[in-house]
Amino acid sequence: MTLHLYITVLFQLEEVEPGLNMDASQLKAEGNEFFKNGQFDKALATYTKALNISEGKVASSDEKAAIHKNKAACFLKLDNPQNAAAEASKGENRFT
Repeated sequence: MTLHLYITVLFQLEEVEPGLNMDASQLKAEGNEFFKNGQFDKALATYTKALNISEGKVASSDEKAAIHKNKAACFLKLDNPQNAAAEASKGENRFT
């Protein structure tokens, strides 16, 4: 792939998927803002994206645990206690 084509593809991906180059901590902060504004579905999706990004990169186990706990809080707000318990459990197991 030529450099020009590579840059063009990256530019197009950024337009389709805002925040593609964000790291997990930036996405976590964005999710926190959604949560504060009562946008729990958006917060949940953003936290999930943060965890997906952290899978391919080195992210601290504490940061991953915090994101899982934030997802648990979203599930509670969305009246889904089963998923909340599952996420909270992942947050307690920092070495997954």
